[in-house]
Amino acid sequence: YLDEVISSFPDLKVIIFRDSVSEIGGENIQGVDDHSQIQFGNLIIKVIHTPGHYDDSLCFYMGNILFTGDTLFIGRTGRTISLRSDTRQLYRSIYKKLLILPGDTLLYPGHDYGPKPYCTLKENIEISPLLCAVDEDDFVKLMEEYEQKRLS
Repeated sequence: YLDEVISSFPDLKVIIFRDSVSEIGGENIQGVDDHSQIQFGNLIIKVIHTPGHYDDSLCFYMGNILFTGDTLFIGRTGRTISLRSDTRQLYRSIYKKLLILPGDTLLYPGHDYGPKPYCTLKENIEISPLLCAVDEDDFVKLMEEYEQKRLS
């Protein structure tokens, strides 16, 4: 899909995880790392590398707003069913990087799969069993159960 966007908007500046730059190529591609900062006008956007759903997944944090892409949705996490997915990495990304943010952080996922398009981090923890794992092994088990329910 990114190829289509780039061909439709050739002057668009695209920001992706640094390890994926060579796969995409192009002059308007900018690679970023975990903890990078992007200036957008007067705004400073902090980059959070959140591998798991994909190895190059990124979230963008500014003020009390977190754009989570496919890492975290309302009511659940991203899935880990593709070849470039890793459930244990997703656990570390969510539990060690995102769930430590203030509870009033507003989450804006990449898709509207939940009961509403956005909510606070605190609200999301309250409605998502996947965000209440005791530890990494428990999270892996919860994710396996979630995928089994999707199949039935």
